[in-house]
This record gives sequence, structure tokens and C-alpha cells, in this order.
Amino acid sequence: MNRSVAVMRMHLVDRITLFLMPTSILAASFAINVAVWSLEPPSGSRTTGAAISVYCFVLAAAMLCVTRGLPFALGMGSSRRAFTLGTGMTGLVLALVMGTAYLVLNRLEVLTNGWWLHGAFFELPWFHGTSPALLWVAFTVAFLAVFMLGALVAAVWFRWNSSLLVIGAPATVVVVGGGAVLLTWRHGWDNIWHWFGDLTPMSMTGWLAVATVVFAGLTWATLRRVRAA
Repeated sequence: MNRSVAVMRMHLVDRITLFLMPTSILAASFAINVAVWSLEPPSGSRTTGAAISVYCFVLAAAMLCVTRGLPFALGMGSSRRAFTLGTGMTGLVLALVMGTAYLVLNRLEVLTNGWWLHGAFFELPWFHGTSPALLWVAFTVAFLAVFMLGALVAAVWFRWNSSLLVIGAPATVVVVGGGAVLLTWRHGWDNIWHWFGDLTPMSMTGWLAVATVVFAGLTWATLRRVRAA
């Protein structure tokens, strides 16, 4: 556990990548939306979904944590298990911070009626009426799931490197394309859309939590076989 904490502290040294950059991207995206809203009179739905952009950067930040941190951590005597756990703890810290920030901004947006412009940046219609506690859990789990997905992507790249492009990319196309053809043949798309339509904030959070555990397990299973540089 001490080594895992050391790995987490190593990651958290880079506060620019983990905290400053996501915050800057969020602020820039929000400022653009406010500028657009202020130039147009309120009419209908003013939801852009731009707040999701931060999740993309969290994905990239997790990949950087693994690609930059793993060689150094292994060189300093850390085990792969400690590195995986420490990276997960880093993702949890980031998810707690970002989830809390999203909740606070969501509540402010509701209280100010969309920043006095009837806009919806943090208050997505799908979450309307959801309790603040569940909102916080949903935001936090979503950030953690995205972070662990990024860690898994980086771990896969470390494990197979160029072989991933030569074999993995075509295999992925075959599997995804074959699955799409099979669903079309079996008329299964309607069931999938219905399943997504029946999701609630609570059930979605549960599925994201399951995905987070799966991503973490696959990351550990992959990193444990990575050779030290």
C-alpha cells in the first residue's frame, strides 16, 4: 500500500495535466457556450453537451499517466501491482475533484436558471429531477470509468505496441463490423435502442461502476505482463 501511495503521489505531481488542463478546457468550452447564448434570444432547448469534452481529456490524461509513469515507477522499484493500484487511486482522486466541481456548477446553473441565459451546460435534461447525491455519484463514477478506460488503452499499447496496429486494428474492425451485420440481420437494433432508452441515472451509474471494475481488472491483467523498459 505504501508503494501504491507513492505511485499516486508521483502522478499527482503533474497537476497541470491532471487538474489544470481539464479545468482550462472546461472553462473555455463554457465561455464559448455563454457567448453563443448571449448573442441569441432564448428559444427551445439550449443544451449543447459540450461539458462532455472534459471526459475526453481525462481519457488522454490517464493514458499519459501510464505511458509516462510506468517506466519511471518500475525503474524506481515499484511493482506492477502497486503501479496499477496507485494509478487507480489517482483516478479516484481526480474523479472526486471533478465530480464535486460538476455537482457545484450544476446546482449553480439550476439556481441561476441557466446562468440567466436559459442555457443548459451542466444540467442535462436526462438528469432533470435527479437528487444531488445521485448526481455527484454519477459524475464521479463516470470520470473514474473514463480514467480507467484510458489506463487500459495505454496498458494495451505498452503490452503489444506495434502488433496492436497490425493485428488488433483489423480484428477490431472485423468484430465490430460483424456485430453490426449480425444485429442488422437479426433485427436487434430496436432492442438496443430500447435498452438505452430505459436507462435511468441510477442504472447508468451502476453499469458505469461495473465497467470501471472491468477496466481496472483488464489493466492489471495487461500491465502485469509488461516488460520493464
